[in-house]
Amino acid sequence: MAAFRALKGFGAKWVKANQTKNLHNLHKNHQRLIPAIMFQDTLIGVTDLQFAKWQKVKRKNQKETPFTSEGRELYIERTQKRLRKPRDDIVLAIHTEKMKEKQQDDIYNFEYFLNRGYALNSDRFCCRVCRKPISKDTVHFHHVATYLPIDKTNRVPNLATVHEDCHAKIHDTQDYSYLGSKIWKKILKFREKLHKK
Repeated sequence: MAAFRALKGFGAKWVKANQTKNLHNLHKNHQRLIPAIMFQDTLIGVTDLQFAKWQKVKRKNQKETPFTSEGRELYIERTQKRLRKPRDDIVLAIHTEKMKEKQQDDIYNFEYFLNRGYALNSDRFCCRVCRKPISKDTVHFHHVATYLPIDKTNRVPNLATVHEDCHAKIHDTQDYSYLGSKIWKKILKFREKLHKK
């Protein structure tokens, strides 16, 4: 009403919003009457605020910060994502303990132990098969292509962060289609790359 009074001196009249020529994408679905004026042979209407759609923005929690344990927990709770770290020494140390008996194998060389942290960060601390977060008790690193020469085997692109049970599923031959098409396709893709040359 205030807009109509302000424009009355310019020949304002009430017209259906979808008849105006300005803000066509916003007005085209509305029949409501809005004040409009004719300017240079173009009917220009004053948009009703009720046409606009917006979402209420949640306020920032000042306690959410990467510098305190409480702040990090609040971040994880809100986003359902872990904060990225340059390294996760706890996860890597526990994984190293598990790998001690395999260190005789040439594939688990210094480069492998060095690049695990980069692979973990690259995969954002999530399993590449099921996309669920990795924990210190479940982490494994899968060699995507086992046929590569040793100087390429342990490079970051060839290491995939996976859960221990997801790793076992890649290396066996059972049908896991009941887990859903996304997970099953990823398992099949990893299996395909194991011996493909």
